Amino acid sequence: MHEEPEQLPGILNNQVSVKNIVTRAAQGFSLTEKRIVFAAISKIDSRKPIKYYNAPDRRTVRVTADEYKEIAASPDAKTAYRDLMKAGNKLFDRYLRYKIITPRGERELRFRWVEGTEYHHGEGWIEITLSTKILPYLTELTQRFTKYKLEQTAGLRSVYSWRLLEYLTSWKEKGSDEGARTVNLDKFREVMEIPASYKWFDIRRKVIEPAVGELAAKDGWDIKWQGLKKGRSFNAITFVWQRSAQQDLFKQ
Repeated sequence: MHEEPEQLPGILNNQVSVKNIVTRAAQGFSLTEKRIVFAAISKIDSRKPIKYYNAPDRRTVRVTADEYKEIAASPDAKTAYRDLMKAGNKLFDRYLRYKIITPRGERELRFRWVEGTEYHHGEGWIEITLSTKILPYLTELTQRFTKYKLEQTAGLRSVYSWRLLEYLTSWKEKGSDEGARTVNLDKFREVMEIPASYKWFDIRRKVIEPAVGELAAKDGWDIKWQGLKKGRSFNAITFVWQRSAQQDLFKQ
């Protein structure tokens, strides 16, 4: 007898869909903040027109402590409550940042992610109202956008792992879970929000190697990478990757 696959719990079934520019820009989040905001984004219908979300109540999304526990893979309710409250105090100041090169020089754009937050101390939930400036990056998505299941990020312990997952996914070959990309080291620093004090040794040891290892262990990625030199200094990184198609089948 055919056995139906076990369904993933709750929010982990949700899909995150954002324009590619979001995955290739500085996002400004700690891991805790990213879990909350992207859980909220996963509840937004990316196919709807922007005007649908003109009403604040339609772009106000609740994330509960139980949902946060699923994403963080943490059984500790006390920690979930604490993380929601702590993140709520900082989310209003977080913004998406990216640069555009023009004939007259570089332009830098910044957009706040949220225009308001509300945390309920007694019931353990946070509501965030997404800003109107960020909506064009989350709705009416038909091309040049990145999508992945929120479940792929469950239990990640480094924001670098999540950002690398997003960045590589945004460059994958159409219709597949593999690809190759060479990225300038300065651009990689910007996207991953690596501290300016990090030298190449630090980037390799504290960012790339742990992220590659965690994605392999928790989401079935096989990532090969190599630093490229110009003269005596590293100035670029080449990534070649694939993600097991069986990974999603096992988790359904």
